[in-house]
Amino acid sequence: MSENSTNSRAKLLILIQKIEVNKVKGELFFLLKKDDSLEIRKGDLDAETQIKLTENFYSHTVNYLNNDELKVMGLTEADDRKDVLYKYDYEQPIQEFELINSVQTETSVQEYDIKKDKLSEIKGFIFAYVHKNIRVTLYKENYEVMMVKKNTGEKPSEKINILLTGSNQLKEFDDSIFRLNYDFDFMVIEGELFVKDLKKLESKFGFVEVVKKKAIESIHEIGVLDLVQDITKLEQGINDVSFARKVVKVASRSVVLRKCDKKDIINFIDTYDETLKKKFKFDESGQYIKLDTKVSRTVFLQLLDDSFLYSQLTSSKYLSGSKDDINKI
Repeated sequence: MSENSTNSRAKLLILIQKIEVNKVKGELFFLLKKDDSLEIRKGDLDAETQIKLTENFYSHTVNYLNNDELKVMGLTEADDRKDVLYKYDYEQPIQEFELINSVQTETSVQEYDIKKDKLSEIKGFIFAYVHKNIRVTLYKENYEVMMVKKNTGEKPSEKINILLTGSNQLKEFDDSIFRLNYDFDFMVIEGELFVKDLKKLESKFGFVEVVKKKAIESIHEIGVLDLVQDITKLEQGINDVSFARKVVKVASRSVVLRKCDKKDIINFIDTYDETLKKKFKFDESGQYIKLDTKVSRTVFLQLLDDSFLYSQLTSSKYLSGSKDDINKI
């Protein structure tokens, strides 16, 4: 799927709506973590449950994409705004998602077996709409609160599971259950990964290391500007994933890097505002910025992100986070 066809909420919605048009039934899968390996299991759904899951996962996803406030943008452009679905556009793939998306092409997936597969091994739930011309996969991370485990083992359990029946009768039940809502953390459409929960990607899938690696590459790209005395000083901040993401964002989309040269930037620092000028220290030649402090490194990234603006309407100078093109608003 091309860049033009993915970075549009409306176009994603059209792809999702093919599910209903083609009357595609969804399938439930489990992502299991067994020791150091990941495995896929297929859930054996009865017909009624399959229909309910198919309809509700579809409706929830359509409603989510119908939100007019929702933006679809590249993950390398990630900032702190809300209501964003990020397309994964890093070169380094996330191996778990290649496995998750394999349910779209694998014809023989082993079924989940409660006797062999432990409930505690379930890392996440996959709901996939599998069809010859439709590939939509939703993934949700599993948490213990979603599980009720049956009493197992030879020793008497210290707990008992009680079922509240429709007749108000209370009785013990000896089966495991899990609770699923119809939300998702990640979505794969036609092989492209879209991230709804960025924090979960960072904490559960090793994405932090991917960002750090990309940030180091981005620092070298920024260094080509020949503006900083020691560009490796930026590396001191990349253990903070938020800072690392900002480095990647600047290198991938900075208009300043694309349109301005060293002389332009130095002149801007000198003339924009005295407060900004005081944030930086230059070497004796006045041609190289020193990034010896955390503040100077942060402000330097803001500078490259063109965050220091001037309002012709109010004649005010201000710091701006979002750089959405006015023609795309």
